[in-house]
Amino acid sequence: MEDAELLYVSDCPETFNEHGILFRASLPQDGRVARLLFDHVNGTSAPMRLLVGIVSGGKLAGSITTLGGTGGPDGNFIAVGHAATLRFIQLRETGSSRNDSVNINDTVMLADMTLRPTECAAGIFDIAGDGSEYSVVVAACDPSNDSASVFGKLPPSDDDGKSRRGVFDITGSAVAKPVTYAGACVTFEFGNECFPRTNLDPYKGPEHKGEYAVLRRFECSVSGTGPVSLYQSARAGESTATYVVNGKVLASHAIPAGPRSKIATFTLVAGQPQQIMLETMAEANSSYPFELSLDADDPQLADAGTGNSPVYQA
Repeated sequence: MEDAELLYVSDCPETFNEHGILFRASLPQDGRVARLLFDHVNGTSAPMRLLVGIVSGGKLAGSITTLGGTGGPDGNFIAVGHAATLRFIQLRETGSSRNDSVNINDTVMLADMTLRPTECAAGIFDIAGDGSEYSVVVAACDPSNDSASVFGKLPPSDDDGKSRRGVFDITGSAVAKPVTYAGACVTFEFGNECFPRTNLDPYKGPEHKGEYAVLRRFECSVSGTGPVSLYQSARAGESTATYVVNGKVLASHAIPAGPRSKIATFTLVAGQPQQIMLETMAEANSSYPFELSLDADDPQLADAGTGNSPVYQA
């Protein structure tokens, strides 16, 4: 699938306390790919069902192509965001999209999860329509409800005051940014930009902040001699991460703000520059920005994939 140009965010009310439609917005009909991020917590005292679907509103049958996955339900919110991001990145790397035929007034379910009290669930999906009328809907309801009809019966949920739901323009966000390392430490970051709302947005409020579910790419030109490492460092608080480094999917368990750790190490030969392609995405429920750096290898830090390293091959 092409890179998404629109980001649909369902994160308000982040913690739902009753039945209702948490999010509803029309998909584009002009061929653009939309990415959906949902992230919600069951704030009731009983199990609740979280439903995510694509609802047909057109007069003709059609088809929808989707790619993505979910995390949770679980009480560890950071782990839930990490699982959803990692699954999405893994599926993108393998090209594992799904195509569904959609009948008139039909619904394609993307997620159907039962959350116990205080549990969180999240998901990331890229969605490409065929030009027909479709809407993305996220709902919370009693587990006994019929998933096929609940989207048309429930009232909209109130904003929780954080206004973290809407449709945002992320056009061009995945274009690779150049990074050059020639022997001196170079730093760069992700997770710090904001994205404006689009005319498809049915909600009002601030821009999308933190780059959550926004794909970022870096094209690193590296030259010199000896070992050089790619490092990560959380800057704002506890965070997890997922990377694709030269086609290999790597992930990081939660790390605290401050210390840096190795993502990968490369051996440089004089006169033989290397190109390192790096892809990553800010993860729901982690804190950003995240600092990345290329620097001479520090042998006192654990190598990625070893017992003392937070980074592992996924």
